[in-house]
Amino acid sequence: MNILATVITVVVLSLTGAYGAEPDTAQGRYAFQAVPDGLLRLDTATGQVSLCAKQPAGWVCTAVADDRAALDAEVGRLARENARLKSALAAHGVRLPEGVTGEAGGSQALPDDRQLDRVMGLFERLWQRLIDMVRTLQNDGAKDRDLEGREPRPPDGSHKEKT
Repeated sequence: MNILATVITVVVLSLTGAYGAEPDTAQGRYAFQAVPDGLLRLDTATGQVSLCAKQPAGWVCTAVADDRAALDAEVGRLARENARLKSALAAHGVRLPEGVTGEAGGSQALPDDRQLDRVMGLFERLWQRLIDMVRTLQNDGAKDRDLEGREPRPPDGSHKEKT
């Protein structure tokens, strides 16, 4: 996780120019940043990031996994699978919910004003209940503080004066 954060930092800094000036031809196409595990190497031509570590045989650089490419590939795979499953449901005569289409990336209808008012009313009631609970707790705490200095009374009423 620490390596991923460092990789992101190096990429962002190199893109914003804070990492250093544009690499000139004398320095080559790689930019390096020291990290606890070795050096991060940024290929300024392709954007590929590698972690370089000193090994007994010399320095070895291994490519850091490109999470964005893997994420995009997984999103694409899931979209295709979702479309295939929707088509299979439609082929078996199962009706899709309202606003859901058989194509990948189908749009869902936005709620209308009546539905929004219903949800907002629910949240308002929930919020009011929460406020009431806090007030009750505050009042109970104030009562407890008022009773702290008094002696406890026995429940049988023997504390009352006899006439």
